[in-house]
Amino acid sequence: MAMAEVEMISRHARCRSLDLDDGTVQVEIMADGLEPGNNIHEPKNGVVYFDWLNSLQGFDIRITVEDKREKKDTEFIRVVKRMPGNIIEANSTWHVEKDKVVIKMKKAENISWKEKLQAKGIDIGSSSSEED
Repeated sequence: MAMAEVEMISRHARCRSLDLDDGTVQVEIMADGLEPGNNIHEPKNGVVYFDWLNSLQGFDIRITVEDKREKKDTEFIRVVKRMPGNIIEANSTWHVEKDKVVIKMKKAENISWKEKLQAKGIDIGSSSSEED
């Protein structure tokens, strides 16, 4: 029996970042159609790949949302090469919510990133050629 073909669509994921008063930064990576599953890291209808980059100065996240009815998968990608400061991996978490993945990062230094985040977003200091 032949497998049905599935169309793959790749998108640059939108994100929202908030500098919280408790020494953390919360980053929400938007992925329309994503449904939380029984495990906080595994959506009901897809896959999340998350990895820290550049000695915890950045991260790579790829979220695949499967739409079996439409026979198409959408991959949301966000690569941040450098954040405004270092984070502590052991005190940082991420989980799947409806239509997004939420990453909560503990900053190594409890100083505000608010101005930098407002001015440039989470990609501050990125070496990519993209301009937001």
